[in-house]
Amino acid sequence: MAAYAFLAPVDTLLHHLLNSSQVHLLRSDKKLLQFSYNKVVSLQKAVEDFETLDVSENSCKKAKFLDRLIKEAVRRFEDILEPHLSTQYLSQIANSNNPNHPRVFVVDLKEVKEDISSFTRFVMAITMEYVENMKSGEKEMSSSRSKNVGESTIKYSEGAQLDYLQMKSLQNYSVDKVEEVEYEEECWRPTSNYQMVGLVDQFVELKTSLVKGSHEITIISGMAGIGKTTLARQLFNDPLISSHFKYRAFVSIGQKYELKQVVIDILSQMEDHDIEMLQCIKERELLKYWERISKTKRYLLVLDDVWSLHLSSSLKLVQGKGRTLVTSRIESVFAYSNDVQMRFLSEDESWFLLREKVFGKDSLCPSELVEVGKKIAKNCEGLPLAIVAIAKLLRSKGEETLTLEYWNIVSEDDNPLSIGNDDQDPMMNTLYSSYEPLIQSLKAFFLYMGVFPRRFEMVASKLFKLWLGEGFIKTRMVDEGDWEEICMMYLNELRISNVVLIIEVSLEGKIKTCKLHSVFWHLCVGEARKEDFFRIVRGYSSDLFAEWIKGQRRLCVQNNTLFGIKDSYNLISSVSSARSLLCTGVHHNYPVRMCFEMMLLRVLDALTIRFYVFPYDVVKLMLLRYLAFTYTGLLHSSISQLWNLRFLIIRRHLCIISPKAPLLLPVEIWQMKELRHLEVTGGVLPEPYAGAILPKLATILDISAQSFRAKVVDAIPNVDKLGIEIDSSADDPFSFFDNISRLENLTSLKCSVINPKPKSQAVAPPAPAGIFPPKLRKLSLSGFGYPWKYMREIGELECLEVLKLKNYAFHGVEWKSNNSEFPNLRFLCLEDLDLVRWRCNRSSFRRVRKLVIRHCYKLQKIPEELGIDPSEMEVMELVEVKPSVVASAKNVILQRKKKNVEGLQLYVDCEWEDELPRQP
Repeated sequence: MAAYAFLAPVDTLLHHLLNSSQVHLLRSDKKLLQFSYNKVVSLQKAVEDFETLDVSENSCKKAKFLDRLIKEAVRRFEDILEPHLSTQYLSQIANSNNPNHPRVFVVDLKEVKEDISSFTRFVMAITMEYVENMKSGEKEMSSSRSKNVGESTIKYSEGAQLDYLQMKSLQNYSVDKVEEVEYEEECWRPTSNYQMVGLVDQFVELKTSLVKGSHEITIISGMAGIGKTTLARQLFNDPLISSHFKYRAFVSIGQKYELKQVVIDILSQMEDHDIEMLQCIKERELLKYWERISKTKRYLLVLDDVWSLHLSSSLKLVQGKGRTLVTSRIESVFAYSNDVQMRFLSEDESWFLLREKVFGKDSLCPSELVEVGKKIAKNCEGLPLAIVAIAKLLRSKGEETLTLEYWNIVSEDDNPLSIGNDDQDPMMNTLYSSYEPLIQSLKAFFLYMGVFPRRFEMVASKLFKLWLGEGFIKTRMVDEGDWEEICMMYLNELRISNVVLIIEVSLEGKIKTCKLHSVFWHLCVGEARKEDFFRIVRGYSSDLFAEWIKGQRRLCVQNNTLFGIKDSYNLISSVSSARSLLCTGVHHNYPVRMCFEMMLLRVLDALTIRFYVFPYDVVKLMLLRYLAFTYTGLLHSSISQLWNLRFLIIRRHLCIISPKAPLLLPVEIWQMKELRHLEVTGGVLPEPYAGAILPKLATILDISAQSFRAKVVDAIPNVDKLGIEIDSSADDPFSFFDNISRLENLTSLKCSVINPKPKSQAVAPPAPAGIFPPKLRKLSLSGFGYPWKYMREIGELECLEVLKLKNYAFHGVEWKSNNSEFPNLRFLCLEDLDLVRWRCNRSSFRRVRKLVIRHCYKLQKIPEELGIDPSEMEVMELVEVKPSVVASAKNVILQRKKKNVEGLQLYVDCEWEDELPRQP
């Protein structure tokens, strides 16, 4: 992890210096930096290439040693170059006489030339070391592979080997007749042999799939310690499975395996074989023999702990008559398979397992320990590995640990198992085996998720901004493609590896929110501490605090009160090495000081801290790429000094904003050429000066509608996501519609009337015809009060996939939709509308996959045509609606079943029907 996490920010820094239109370098300096940059890129490639190779253990150890050298060298280089740059930027701004026009910084590298050259020489030398290490590591592995797997001391001639296989083929030539067998209903239920706690539903599902299903391969995937192997063993030993499959084998694979040994293990379990003879036979002959018998036998093959995508094709598993059950931490490890994601235990199942492991199956838990015991079980978040480990702790000293006092201590400890502190702990080894195979870039992205508090649900879009602000996404990759798609690709890789839990996804399957299981959060924090990647700060201790934060690159303050304590503030602000300060504690509404003395910060996330006056010192942080804080006043013009800023996020504390005194942003904001994301609640963009443009600005959120005059729209040509706040009391509040239709790249638009007036006083918005950009894919409207007849114009937007109508966005009793409307709509949300009757025909909304209706108290029913074949409807979510609406939704499901159309899920949350069965 160390090499990528430190090389990527240097890559970003050098690339930006060489390519920014706001930096002027002397020719000799530019040549020097370009040479250094090229060598850094070469080293990055060597590091990445190393990860793709199968090398020896000695070579891996050498690579880790080289990574530590890289980390130390990069830190020294950054600590020389970045202060030099910051000082020059500040000096030139102070002497500038032209504040209202784009500035160009003249960077003189004379004082640091030798340091740059020295760093470059180091990079070249370490690259050669990496390449040599790759060659020697491959050579060692090649030598190791040349030896036969488990080579027998007894030698057989090649003819004897082939004769043996021929004899075995003749003995086992008979072809199993695969007949349909009808089993009694009780055969499908778990028997007395079932030793697991809970998961009966998945046990029955998998058992049915193996015996009756059409898939040759079934995969049980899930995070480490969730019980995949245990469940596979239960299935393997089940009486029905044993009788149905005459030939069975259970083989453990692991991250590193030898294909020949896998085949030997399979054959020796399914048939009576001479193991020493098999060990002498060549791998390809064994594979041919396995292929022959797999085509004629009804077998069950369990492959436990599979990591490789190649095993299925090597064994030709989809060509036989048998069934293969695979357990893996990697999703979709085989193609053409039935994938089953293993679930976590429920709270009741967790408590049952904990009680059984502490007191035994037939013993009761003392009544005084039940309540606290359930709390301890809940803290394990449904992970059997954690529950079994905590049970071992609770019974570790017999009666001494079976007390209410001790159990209360354990229940309040957020890391009672000391995960991340003891590398030799068996549980840590299990978790680490999921982390270690990740490539270096994924390790950096994964560890960074630990900066948020435990159990925190992370918004993916914010995570991506922080990754980019830190410099983890190489600038050349950002310039060449959609940086959010690049980040989504990385996050999806972590999801596939089952180290990240997904909370919410979009219709397109993109991750919207996610979190870490507590065991992995502790692993992240512990590993980050060892790597000096970041440091969590929660409290203050005068004896240990200074040493705890000394020399850290990233500080994550989870207790904002520390900024109000003089001693802790002084110590935090003295960490001059810090590049990131993340304030992730609860919102702090009282004034505290902020550590603006950290002159080298790239990321400052102080969104949970409220500023009562503009923090003028923040503009001295010339290297900032990400800035977020809460502030209600006017934004000062000096903010434009942060010319390197990519993300500017300023949330407003609750306040009354008058249209006569708008929160006008300074005109100098048009100098901030690197801006990609601008979010200032209620802010008004001023008209740009002649020729001004923000070419990289792609997202604008929560900006006042008063901003979008013609000249402003022309200066933001590449915006693709726009969130607008509309003040209905302003003069001509909807005039902005005349201009936003010119934003040709706009794909997502959210318009909210923040103080809608009664209908009699409201200013009517213009008809939707022609006012929305043609490429619009997502549209959210709130408070407009449109009559339903205007829906026809919105329905003609051919690219529209997501439509959200909230807070009387449309007003009236009846909505009648036509055949040709919404040809590509996939998601429809109706919330807080006064709609009574909704009519449509059979072909309306046929591509909608998810329908959400919330707080539409007058709506009588869902159209019976909705969701009927050929509809693609998958989910209906109903919140606080009439019973008749729920009944009509159930009728849609019933009609679909009559037509053999399955797959529609119904989620209901209504106070009037607490007894209604709810689907998970």
